[in-house]
Amino acid sequence: MAEPLPVSWEDLLGDEEKAVKPSQGSGKDGVGTNSRLDKREIRIRGFVVPIERDEERKLTQFLLVPYFGACIHVPPPPENQIITVIPERGLPDVKAMDQITVEGVLSLEKRDSEGPGSVYLLTRACTIDDSSSALPWKAILIAAFCAFSVSLGFILPTGSWSPRQEAFAVITGFSAGMMLALGVSGLGIRLSAQGALLFLAGGAFMLLLRAFTHHTHEISARPSLLTRTTLAIAIHNLPETFFVLSTSIGDLTLGALISATMMAHNIPLGLSVGLFAMEKTFARRMIYITLASILPLLLAVMIYQHCRNFFPLETIRYCYPFAGGALCVIALRELLPTAHAASKNRAIFSFVLGVLFLFLMIFLFLSFSPT
Repeated sequence: MAEPLPVSWEDLLGDEEKAVKPSQGSGKDGVGTNSRLDKREIRIRGFVVPIERDEERKLTQFLLVPYFGACIHVPPPPENQIITVIPERGLPDVKAMDQITVEGVLSLEKRDSEGPGSVYLLTRACTIDDSSSALPWKAILIAAFCAFSVSLGFILPTGSWSPRQEAFAVITGFSAGMMLALGVSGLGIRLSAQGALLFLAGGAFMLLLRAFTHHTHEISARPSLLTRTTLAIAIHNLPETFFVLSTSIGDLTLGALISATMMAHNIPLGLSVGLFAMEKTFARRMIYITLASILPLLLAVMIYQHCRNFFPLETIRYCYPFAGGALCVIALRELLPTAHAASKNRAIFSFVLGVLFLFLMIFLFLSFSPT
């Protein structure tokens, strides 16, 4: 019996589309197909998007896509970059976005589902055990760099350094500007009625927390400000870390580029927030590091490994608008007034600069994103 033909995702494109990379799919209809693969037995590797399961929770139908997150937390690729797969037997222990290799008979058959459609059908399919279920340590390392970049201000030994009043105004104003832009971008990621409600809920939550703990604008109030800020950053850091981790599993280079763009705004934000922790003990700093970085990283790994069967991965993106509302409250009601009190002109200038800097980082992030 002949061996299945190894096929890449580029092989599925029509002849006129060969110059287009699969990861840059537009999701448009009317795509070309490769008729030479019709009725051929093939082998291909990709990521799983579950469609149907039986009563034993075994996977009986799914989509195979070329990159992590396709059809779930980023838009779908073109129809000729999606394969509808019907296994010979139900597949146990296969979760959303697992990366697997499948063999089967490929047919040119347009299939429509509640989600994205496809023009390829793979039947009599079976999976090949390639021992790829473990998380790659390189992907975890890239995600860790992203997660810990926001805690750099807590890690560096800044206890012996005390900035002048003007410098404090510039750094805090810059941080407020970045935090406001980051919060608004969180709403943009989930621009919907649910996203708007979560944005308002995040702001209301932070206002209530502020009312509960905030008694004075004096230096003695800064520990509560630091705790609230760290909590909001942690909520925002979770989906960022998860996105970097999941992208790195599919493409280490792309994951590293996205991580670098996120670190570009995390590092200055973390350094400025760290000003409020200058006099804290090492043990207290470790608490802030755990909340801001370690917990989001551990949760991201746990969600990827164990929770993909229980809720759609897209759900995690709703952390963004909730954290966005909280970050906007901290920026406008906490950090900006603090910077303004130190130096009015420098605070406003650095605030505007922080907004522009963060939006530049978002532009770079979108440039590297597979969407």
